Amino acid sequence: MRASRLPIVAALVASVLLAGSPPAATRAAEDVDFRAQTRYLLRPAEGRIEVVIDAEVTNETPDRGRIRFFYTGYKLAIEKQAVAVTASAEGRRLDVKSQRRPRHTEVSVSFGENVFRGETFRFRVKYQLPGAKPRSPARTRVGRAYAAFYAYAQGDEDASVRILVPKGFEVDTEGSTVQRQVARDGSTVLLAARISRPATWWVWVSADRPSALRVDSVKLRLDRHTPRVEVQSWPEDRLWRASVTETLEDGLPVLAGLVGLDWPLKESLEVVEVHAPLLGVYDGLYDAKRTRIELSEEMHGQVTLHEASHVWFDRDLFRERWITEGLAESYAAAALGEIGGDAAAPPRVGPDDEEAFPLNEWRAGAATDGEQDEEREEYGYKASWTVLDELLDEIGAVRMRLVIRAAHAEETPYVGEGPPERLPGSVDWRRFLDLLEERGGSKRASELFERWVVDPYQRERLEQRRKTREEYASLGADASGWAMPYLIRHRLSLWDFQRARQSMDDAREVLDRRRQVEGLASSLGIAPSRALEHDFEQATAGFETARKRADEQLTTLGQIERATRVLTRERDLVVAAGLWGETPEARLTEAGRRFAAEDLAGARAEAAQAVSVVEGARARGTERIATAAGAGGTSVLLLGGGLLLLVRRRHRRAAGTVDARSSDAAGSNERGHESEPAPPATSSRDDVAAPSSEADGTGQRSGREPPAGR
Repeated sequence: MRASRLPIVAALVASVLLAGSPPAATRAAEDVDFRAQTRYLLRPAEGRIEVVIDAEVTNETPDRGRIRFFYTGYKLAIEKQAVAVTASAEGRRLDVKSQRRPRHTEVSVSFGENVFRGETFRFRVKYQLPGAKPRSPARTRVGRAYAAFYAYAQGDEDASVRILVPKGFEVDTEGSTVQRQVARDGSTVLLAARISRPATWWVWVSADRPSALRVDSVKLRLDRHTPRVEVQSWPEDRLWRASVTETLEDGLPVLAGLVGLDWPLKESLEVVEVHAPLLGVYDGLYDAKRTRIELSEEMHGQVTLHEASHVWFDRDLFRERWITEGLAESYAAAALGEIGGDAAAPPRVGPDDEEAFPLNEWRAGAATDGEQDEEREEYGYKASWTVLDELLDEIGAVRMRLVIRAAHAEETPYVGEGPPERLPGSVDWRRFLDLLEERGGSKRASELFERWVVDPYQRERLEQRRKTREEYASLGADASGWAMPYLIRHRLSLWDFQRARQSMDDAREVLDRRRQVEGLASSLGIAPSRALEHDFEQATAGFETARKRADEQLTTLGQIERATRVLTRERDLVVAAGLWGETPEARLTEAGRRFAAEDLAGARAEAAQAVSVVEGARARGTERIATAAGAGGTSVLLLGGGLLLLVRRRHRRAAGTVDARSSDAAGSNERGHESEPAPPATSSRDDVAAPSSEADGTGQRSGREPPAGR
C-alpha cells in the first residue's frame, strides 16, 4: 500500500538586515561573513529536541568616504515548528522576533549595538522542536521509543553540526554525510565539520529504542493453533495500539478461515508501529525472515490485515509478486468487511493505462523516491488487486481455497486417478493459472492473464497451452473413464507442450489397442483386467509397458478366439468318440478366467490345450472305435446324448447229430449261410446250446419243444 511522503525540506537560507543604510548599501550586504556551529540534543523524556546555534557575524562592508556601514541585527531561518526561540550574547538576553513562513520560521535577532566594518558580533540562538503527535503532517517525532527529525546547517561556509542521541537508541541517518562516534556515557554523536555549502546540507535522523516500546499480546485462537502475536507500539500512542489490536483479534480468525491454511509460524509475530516516512511509499511491510510486520502510525484496518495475510501469502508460496499482493489485498478487504470494517473496493485501473505494464514484470523492491517508480508501484498494487478480485468473484472463496491448498501442498494441477502427485517448488504464474482452471474451475483466468499479466512472448506460450489443453481434453474424452497418464499430466504441469503432445500421440496408440482388446474380449464374453488401465495411467517415462501388455492381450485373445472357433465346429460320431472323457470347454472357460486375472501365459496355455484336445479327437475316436470292434461283443459309447452300438455277430451250433442234408449241403447252402466248423470236443458252458429238435430240411430249428427228460 502506498503512503504519502513529503519531499525533503530545502536547506535554510539566511539573509542580512541593514539599519540606517542607503539603497546602495543593500547590495553591500553581501560583504557580511556569517559562521555558525549548530547542535541538536534529543530529549525523549521531555518529548522535544533542543537546538543551539552559536553564531558570529563579521561586518566586511567597506566604508565609502564619510559613510560608514554598520549592522544592528541579523535574520536567519530555522524549522517551521520551532518554539521557545531565545537569543543571547555574553550572558545578556537579546531581542528576538519570530515570524512563520510557509516552509520555515524567520527569526530576527537584534544585537542591541552597532557592528561596524571589521567588527564581529557573537551570539547564541536557542529553540526547541517539539515532537509532533502521531499521524500529524509534521515529520518530527520525539518519544521514549522513537524519534525522528531533520537537522540543518547554518552559516555561509565552514559550518559544523553536532547531533547527540541518548544511550539505548539505534540511530540511522539519510542525507548528507556525518561521522558517528560513541560518547563516554554511551550516547551516539553525529558530527559534520567544515561544511562548505551549508545552504544545501541536511540530514534525516531516525532513532529507535525497541526496549521502550509497549508490548501487548493479542488473544487469538485459530482452530488447533494459538498464534503468538505481539503488538509493539509507541508508549504515547494509545489510539494506534487499541485499533491494531482490535483489528487483529477480530480479523485474523476470519482471514485464516478464508485462506484455509493452518497458522504457519512457530515464532511470535511482531506487529510494530513505525513512523510513516521510514516505510517509503508503503503503509506497511512484512518481513518474512524476522516474522515482523511494520505498520505506519496511520491506522488502516485493511493495511493491517493485508500485511497479516502475508504470513500465508509470501514468496515461498507464490513466486510472482502480483499474486501475493493481489491475494493479500483481496483477502484483507473480504476479512475486514466480515468484521464490520470499512473495506475498500479495487480502484479503477486498466491494462491500457499509460503507466500500465505486464504484471509479471513487477518485481519486489523496485520502489524508490522517484515519481515514476511510485506510479509503477501504485499501478502494480491496483492492477494485481483488480485481477485477483475478479478471479475470487468468479470462482468463490471455497474453490479459491482449494487452489491455495493445492499450491501450499505443492500438488500437480492435473490430477489423475489417485491422490495428486507432488510438484516441488513455489508456485509461479503458470502453475497458478493451471490451478485456477483445474482446481478452481475458472473460465476467465486465461483471458485475464492475457490482458493483465503476460508479455508478448508469454502470450505465445498461452496460445501453445490452449491448443495443448484442447488436445488433452479430447484425449480425456477418448479415454472413456481412464484417468490421464502421469507422464502427460506432469509434462503439462511443466508447460512442456511439445513433449506433452508427443506423449498424447503415444497414448492414443494404446487407446486404439484398448478398443481392440475390449471389442474382442466382449465378443468372447470375457471381462479384461485393469492391468492395461494401470499401465496407461501410471506411465512415467513412456507407454512401452502399456503397448507390450496390450499386444500380449491381443495375442492371447486371438488364441482364445481360435480355440472358441475350434470348439464350436460341428462334430461327427468319430470326433465325438475321441472327445469322450475330455473337457475342452472347461479349458476354454479357464482360459477366459485366467485372462481376466491377467495370467496371460496361463490363458494361452489353456486355450492351446483346448485346441489340442479337439484337434486330436478324430484320431482318438478312430482308435477307440477300432479297439472296441477288435475286442468283439457289443460296446456302448455315450456320446453327448446319443448311443453308438458296436456289435459282433456270433452263431452257436446245436449239440447232437447234424442232418445229413445239412452236412451234404455244407459247401453250398442255398440261403447263403456259411457253415461253421465243427466245435471242439469240449467247450465252456457259455458256448453249449440247449438241446434242440430235429432239423428240418431248411436247416432251421423246429419250434417244437424237446420231450421232457431228453
